Amino acid sequence: MIWLVMLLLALQPDSHAALLERARALSAAGDLAGAAEAYQKLTELEPQSADAWSDLGAVLSRLGRHQESAQALERALELDPAHPLAGFNLAIVRMQRGDLSGAIAAARAEVERRPDDFQRRSLLGSLLLRGGDPKEAVAALGAALKLDPKNAPVHMDLGLALLRAGSVDAAVESLQRALELDPENVDAHYNLGAALLKEARYGEAERALRAALERDPKLAEAHYALGNLASARGDSESAERRYLQAQDLGLEPGIAWFAIGLARYKAGVIPGAIEALRRAAELRPQDAGVAHRLGLALERADDGAGARAQYTRALRLDPERGAARYSLALLLLRSGEREQGRAELARFRAWQARRPLGHVADATGEVP
Repeated sequence: MIWLVMLLLALQPDSHAALLERARALSAAGDLAGAAEAYQKLTELEPQSADAWSDLGAVLSRLGRHQESAQALERALELDPAHPLAGFNLAIVRMQRGDLSGAIAAARAEVERRPDDFQRRSLLGSLLLRGGDPKEAVAALGAALKLDPKNAPVHMDLGLALLRAGSVDAAVESLQRALELDPENVDAHYNLGAALLKEARYGEAERALRAALERDPKLAEAHYALGNLASARGDSESAERRYLQAQDLGLEPGIAWFAIGLARYKAGVIPGAIEALRRAAELRPQDAGVAHRLGLALERADDGAGARAQYTRALRLDPERGAARYSLALLLLRSGEREQGRAELARFRAWQARRPLGHVADATGEVP
């Protein structure tokens, strides 16, 4: 580093070259605050330098100052819309700020500028997977894989996007391809298990989930998925053990007790289901799904008043929860309150016309 010190001494302290070298040296040494200060001075000295604004934005991002970072990167793009780094980094910074729509917009612009760049294609696909249309994510990730067919993480993201888009068979193929390329990928094993579980391919799902746990025994999501598998097989006791294990490893307690309640309900253990769902409702008071399921369990226990209260609560929390409205309509009709029941049924049908479903709630508690 002696040569760098000598170079800095030889330069005018406030010259562009001196400030640039100082900023780079401080950044390389890990002094990000000092680097940010140097880059800030550089933008004051050369306010029309897109590179200076872009470098400032990159350092501010590393400091966690995402709003200031985004502003610096936006300024760089104003000065040079084709800047090689500013737009890409802006998409990442907006994602870090939680502005997914803004991040997607920035990534789209980058793909339009450089359609043959794998990193930009894969970033757009990843962002769309997080907060966009899964079908669009499938298209973006597929385009990225044409540029780099052997990228395991993108195959995994594509599998997730396909799963969310409802193409389960294709999702399984993509996740299996990810594992061919990277057999130790814990997330790929877990996601493959989750996809196979959706297809009721229980044996294969169990093997994939256990493979994930062999690599990460503390993966709460895999224990939870194995609980769902046990519940689907009718083994509510094993399911319950898995859910509690997942809770011990970090799963939200309200979700764990909700799952326990559903497993007990499926097994016909209605008093136990009510107990678990009440605990879930206490832990997740704003969850309309918990309220609806508790209402179904109460109705099975012949507590019509309690069921009605829970259906009404579910609709108060989420007026668009059509399954709860359907359950309430049926309860009212069975209770002899035909006028009110027909009115709720008409509201349900209007909701269904706006948002058609393959199936709706019924007296067995099968809810979309």
